[in-house]
Amino acid sequence: ILPRLISNPQVGNDIVLCHNDLYAPNVIFNAEEKSISFIDFDYTELNFALFDVASHFAGYCFLDKVNISLYPTREEQKRWLKIYFRARGMDESLSNDTTCRLIDQFAAVVHLMWGLWGLLQAHISTLTYDFIKHAEIHFGYYQKMRYSLFD
Repeated sequence: ILPRLISNPQVGNDIVLCHNDLYAPNVIFNAEEKSISFIDFDYTELNFALFDVASHFAGYCFLDKVNISLYPTREEQKRWLKIYFRARGMDESLSNDTTCRLIDQFAAVVHLMWGLWGLLQAHISTLTYDFIKHAEIHFGYYQKMRYSLFD
């Protein structure tokens, strides 16, 4: 999968320090200071920059309950990406359909990762959480996405 995803480094697909778990509860917005802070750095490591964006977008679907319809639309993705690329000093024109498709492909990989994580946690964690169900949900989304996103 990854060779197909990284074939065009011009789309902000550089390797950077990534959070890898940027869903809403890990992003704190301070309205008074107009600042954003991140918490919960357990999974931070080097990764593709757009993987972190995909992780953030995929996280929209897992707030209170699983709702895949909360995944950002193309227009929402493009608006978000314009701000993201501007903040990184990159060309805003990169916020296009090609980049959005790449992010969607990375989102499929995000689901694969969290599915594997769930299986691992089911065997090593002492928490009372249904990690198998967690894995099944993410593997299900990975299966749905991979057929439509990868040739």
